[in-house]
Amino acid sequence: MKKYCTHISDKFVMASSLVVLTFAIQSHAALDQAQLLFSGGASEKPLVETLVGDAIAGTTIQTSQGQMREVTLSDGTAITLSPGSSVTIETYHYNRTDHTGTITIRVNNGLVKIIGGMINNRLPIKILSHDAVITMDNAAGAFTTDKTGTKATLLYGDSLTLRAGNRFTQTVNPGFTLIAKHQKRGLITEESDTQQLL
Repeated sequence: MKKYCTHISDKFVMASSLVVLTFAIQSHAALDQAQLLFSGGASEKPLVETLVGDAIAGTTIQTSQGQMREVTLSDGTAITLSPGSSVTIETYHYNRTDHTGTITIRVNNGLVKIIGGMINNRLPIKILSHDAVITMDNAAGAFTTDKTGTKATLLYGDSLTLRAGNRFTQTVNPGFTLIAKHQKRGLITEESDTQQLL
């Protein structure tokens, strides 16, 4: 795996950093995976680290406190981890000829945004947590999990479906959150307008 490090000014915002990633993808035709790692405190300039290599099943990607990382897989699927988050790529196969394949991502902890790429245009991405299985169909979502449960928010796209035990719920409404939470009566699922959660 190759590693490239660049220091950027503290005025460089995350949106600009995504432009850097776009240029990296365009300048390297055989790119299989790219990662940006943001780190630094209030008085430090952030460090941007880009890692280029194959997306290997079983790979765990994590951030420490004060870091953000964006991973772009070869089909265009983008995974953004907030500080203190971790995901594992359980399965990843992409056929560049017909743009099909499979993706299964486990959200171990923290807050993660996933934007579907070419595979997700045809087949759902499976997202796992410790207590739920979520399918994301041609969409982008934000996912968080901890010991109290799992939340999945549809940012845009077709749908999210959350299954927990023998219960499930689905949304086709952007801005709605699917919730699996532990209560005295067991694991329950529900759908909520994100505005009600704030």
